[in-house]
Amino acid sequence: MSHKAAIQEVNKYYEQAKAKAEKLYRTRRQEIHDRFPRTKEIEDEIASLSHSVMRQMSDNKGDSETLIANYKTAKAALKAEKREIFAKNNVPENYFTDIYECNLCKDTGYLEKATTKDYRCNCRKQRIIEKNYSLSNLNDVLQRENFEHFNLNLFDNQEIQTNGFTDYKFMQFMYKVGTEFVETFDNSFKNLLFHGPAGTGKTFLINCIAKDLLDKGKIVLYFTAPQLFEIISDYHFANSNEKLEENPATTAINADLLIIDDLGAEMVTRLTAAELFNIINQRILHQRSTLVSANYPLEHPNENETTLESLYSDRTISRIYGAYQIYSFLGKDMRSQNKLRKYEKKG
Repeated sequence: MSHKAAIQEVNKYYEQAKAKAEKLYRTRRQEIHDRFPRTKEIEDEIASLSHSVMRQMSDNKGDSETLIANYKTAKAALKAEKREIFAKNNVPENYFTDIYECNLCKDTGYLEKATTKDYRCNCRKQRIIEKNYSLSNLNDVLQRENFEHFNLNLFDNQEIQTNGFTDYKFMQFMYKVGTEFVETFDNSFKNLLFHGPAGTGKTFLINCIAKDLLDKGKIVLYFTAPQLFEIISDYHFANSNEKLEENPATTAINADLLIIDDLGAEMVTRLTAAELFNIINQRILHQRSTLVSANYPLEHPNENETTLESLYSDRTISRIYGAYQIYSFLGKDMRSQNKLRKYEKKG
């Protein structure tokens, strides 16, 4: 499924939800009218009063302020009578308003009033984020890769790495880094960069953090770097009829937590490099936490080796140095180790 198709699915959901709410409203309204005919009379009287006032004002028959004041008084009295009927017969006050999945937008996905130019309801933003998750196939992964399945016994506790840790001790330390990141998320702005060879536990730990924050109701957006920048490139080069309703870079900037996995695996172009800086910089300015993983080191004395410094601009690397906690994963490739164990068991 493309992201365009995902947005279309979100739009379809709101069309169906609104139609469902409207049908439920009509059903309940008819039910109340059948049980309590006076409620229908009250509604008709209010409508009649409204038309009468509008007609008198258009014909200049009376002072408009007086007409409106009298209308409001009469309307309030009729509504009070209706509420009394409901109260005496144990009809909930919200009987006609608890019909929506989201009471803020009344299942339209958009707010009537907003503090910014963005009138999209949070429920719509969340559904778009969830679609992004389903596109990245992370939901299934999080059932396997979470702190409950964090098994330190898989890591070697004998050989000491150049960072002074055994694999076991390092991952024990990183488990604490991850759980503290989750525990202090609401009160502490942190960015983490995990770098090191493939299979050393970077993505697993990131997924553990993502799972716990999703369970806390946070908007967490996960992308591999190739996925993210492919979507952004498609957005920039799409024609107007194929445009997503929001630049994916803006979505990435606004998530509670952004995860960019496997940074450096994408094809680095001027556009992707500029978008990476923009996303990282904007999230720092807005104090929104970001997790990044990379198989490449940040820097290395060997000029011939690929590093993040060799891939991205000085200003991007400078922002990472200044605002990220950087951790080097130097252990064995656990994926290869696990494959070897499975092979040995079969043998």
